[in-house]
Amino acid sequence: MEKSEAARVTGAHWASLRSKPELIVIEDDEIADADANDDIQEIKTRSVSPPHKKQRLPETNVKTETITSPISLFSTELSNRQDNRDCLDFKDFVAHPDLVKTYQFNFMIDIEFLFESLGRNLGKCEVCLVTSLKSLVMDAELFTQLKVTTCDVKMARYGTHHTKMMINFFRDGTLQIVIHTANLTYAQFNYNAQTLWKSPILKKRSETRSTNFKADLTRYLRSYHLEKMDELSEILAEYDFSEISAEFISSSPGDYVLDLDHPGETLSGYGKLYQVLNANNLIPQDHQKHLKVVAQISTIASPYELSRNIFLHLLAPMVNGSTFPLSDGALAVFDSGKQDNYDAIVVFPTDEEVKNCASGELAGAAILYQPYPKYYNPNLEGHRKALKRAFHRWISKVETGREKFPPHCKTYCATDDDYATLKWVLMTSSNLSKQAWGCPGKNLSPDSRVQKYKIQSFEAGVLLHSGQFGGLPLVPEYVSNTSNKNNSVPIRLPFSLPPVRYTAKDKPWCI
Repeated sequence: MEKSEAARVTGAHWASLRSKPELIVIEDDEIADADANDDIQEIKTRSVSPPHKKQRLPETNVKTETITSPISLFSTELSNRQDNRDCLDFKDFVAHPDLVKTYQFNFMIDIEFLFESLGRNLGKCEVCLVTSLKSLVMDAELFTQLKVTTCDVKMARYGTHHTKMMINFFRDGTLQIVIHTANLTYAQFNYNAQTLWKSPILKKRSETRSTNFKADLTRYLRSYHLEKMDELSEILAEYDFSEISAEFISSSPGDYVLDLDHPGETLSGYGKLYQVLNANNLIPQDHQKHLKVVAQISTIASPYELSRNIFLHLLAPMVNGSTFPLSDGALAVFDSGKQDNYDAIVVFPTDEEVKNCASGELAGAAILYQPYPKYYNPNLEGHRKALKRAFHRWISKVETGREKFPPHCKTYCATDDDYATLKWVLMTSSNLSKQAWGCPGKNLSPDSRVQKYKIQSFEAGVLLHSGQFGGLPLVPEYVSNTSNKNNSVPIRLPFSLPPVRYTAKDKPWCI
């Protein structure tokens, strides 16, 4: 097949790079503490050569009336055909023959990987990269020639532009929104488990009604305070979002106030999660049923206020309807769970699981936890002990096809029937960090009804619950995007439930 003009233009540019190893860059900003005086441990990048690429699986387009999972997995070239069943490839989106413009929001963008993924769209399709330019290696002249523009997101110290999202416009005037968990590098898509949510194809309407998703997404775009993002939000206002069955949960840097008695103004971070769950009656009013709250993440950042973990001391009790945030230490977490009938579960890969994965320790470069950092303080012991009680393995009893691919995905969910169904599930870019979810004000008492908090990073995700699907229950699914259970909505997960608790010999992967 004859190469496009754009391909010939870039050929010489990348020729010298193809023999060089790929860099797996660690998201070290995520583990940084918000205190500017902290001595942050420097984590260096690792250099690896990608393995020989296998032939892509042929696409299937079989129409079916079966309900499919709103959440999918990205395929990986290191998996077999069966484990990639119903999985999608990044190229399925950016190399689409009718794509005319794509906005790529991300933390890390490998330009060569992106250009190769675009295929024949390179130089024909407009590409706007929404990221912090300090982390982007670029050639201004080449970008102009290939219709690539940038939107520089300037971040304060310790904050990151961590959102992973694409907004794609097509030749017929329609668009699609894709929210996912992968940085745009070869390693991220092939060494680690990644998830995504994609909207239906959205059309323009002369008269469009506002939806929660539309209002929240456009509000998020305006929070950048950048001209290109304001223009994009105005374009989206012309489209009909009524076919979307999801809530948009995001974080934007800023100071916020959550009033538990009058949660009116739309918030960000953990305040937004509370508002959505509360508005949909998903926070238990009593504690008759035992709730299990799961956080499956790839990074555990330093605690806030010495020994408080953002999930164990804030998010978990919040979604259970318990008093939050909890007091310092492990005992407060144990007492709250016992008193209010809930478990807080953290799914995080063990040292053994990472070392035995498909790419060896290379996949571990994207998984971060430092129980004993350079700036270790004895007061942090309560944080470490609380996590030790909550840790569960990445690999469980039911196979998902991603056992050999440690996670870079992030999944939060809750169940009150021992995982037969899920009350709600959140797929997001947010790890366990105060920068992502928001850091409550210092010395905030657990009985405070008005909470001030500060967010430092950009994040994006989608929350699903049965009310969005006519009351059909959400059912975990592990090997495909469909389920053999009638009258239910399958939720594709890369890890299986119930998760298995760490043994006495298990240790979390640390870097």
